[in-house]
Amino acid sequence: MNATVQGLLVPLDGSDEATCSVAVALRLAEAIGAEVLASAGVADALATLRGTDSDAVVCTATRARPRFGCTWLGDVAESVLRNVSCPVILVGPRCTTSWRTDGPIVVALDGSSAALAALDVAVEWGGRLGVGVVAVHVAHPLETDLAPARVLEDAVRRHPDAELRTRLLRSREPEWEVVDFAEQVGASLVVCSTRACSGVSRTVLGRVAMGIVRRAHCPVLVRRPTTGDVPQRSAS
Repeated sequence: MNATVQGLLVPLDGSDEATCSVAVALRLAEAIGAEVLASAGVADALATLRGTDSDAVVCTATRARPRFGCTWLGDVAESVLRNVSCPVILVGPRCTTSWRTDGPIVVALDGSSAALAALDVAVEWGGRLGVGVVAVHVAHPLETDLAPARVLEDAVRRHPDAELRTRLLRSREPEWEVVDFAEQVGASLVVCSTRACSGVSRTVLGRVAMGIVRRAHCPVLVRRPTTGDVPQRSAS
């Protein structure tokens, strides 16, 4: 996201979840001085994206709940994630419309280049919202080497001039730890990276990212990987 962003694009399907995503988009748009662009479904949203020269951000609701042995985002959210390359704001089932927009942005790092690219998006959003960024890495409680600390050191080196803090947490359930931390600091957004879609599976988010979306009380901005990103660890 950069200065060319003109609005948040919201695909509508007539559901209560879509109504919630509009309310979230309106609050975010007001905070960054942008506008909300509504579209009648995914097809219209994609057409709008193709017809604009500015960077775009899509804001869409998601059920993010288990179904038939896998995790189901919902048809609209899954179609958006499969077909757009821009960042996507996911409004999960526990997201409220009255969360703080002046709190810090929490970005979840897992040591991959995809997560560092998500950090870039978080820093850009932090500048637009006028808030700081907290880079969080959740290590396993038994992990005793220096790798977890290096994940956060890489983040600081990547953005030496940003208002960036770091926090090393330890848990066997990183998605819960990230959400709890975001609650504690009153986060305006949680930012994380996604996996590439497999083409056959309906699950296009990794386990940790999906857990964050499902449980967070604030919007979750996800950034799709590119061909330059290395694969994420299997836990994300």
